[in-house]
Amino acid sequence: MIVKLKPLIEKLMKPDSEKPKSCVEQYKPLQKAISEVKTRYGDARQFMITFNKNIQPLVAANIERAYLGTAPTLTLVRNSYNNNVLIMWIIAQLENLNDFIGVNQKMNINQMEELAQIIAIDYHFLKVTELHLFLHRLKAGRYGEFFGNIDPIIITKALRT
Repeated sequence: MIVKLKPLIEKLMKPDSEKPKSCVEQYKPLQKAISEVKTRYGDARQFMITFNKNIQPLVAANIERAYLGTAPTLTLVRNSYNNNVLIMWIIAQLENLNDFIGVNQKMNINQMEELAQIIAIDYHFLKVTELHLFLHRLKAGRYGEFFGNIDPIIITKALRT
């Protein structure tokens, strides 16, 4: 019986610095980051106003800040507010792209919602400013052109480059 308890006893005898962190301790950095986002950008409405489509040229003019600045990642936006806020924010950006591109067939709301969910999941690590920069560059033709319609697959392919 004592042989079976030996690993547990050794674990309990380790100094605090060597003990595994509890779940609560592991989430402290996330809680701190969420608090910082809410302090800096306010509630969800204020966040959406702060990072609206109109700042894309400002972000594009300050590329280093887009990558190295303090803007939150998509994951942090989701954790700070909720998934619906994140999806609505991305859809707002996609609506702006939809309005900008001069093609006959635009993305419909279902396509934009699904594309927003794909971006939120597959590109969760991007900062909101990096997504702004990407959309600015997409509008500038850096990733090719749209012919006849806005194809969400072309947008996701461009995000991978």
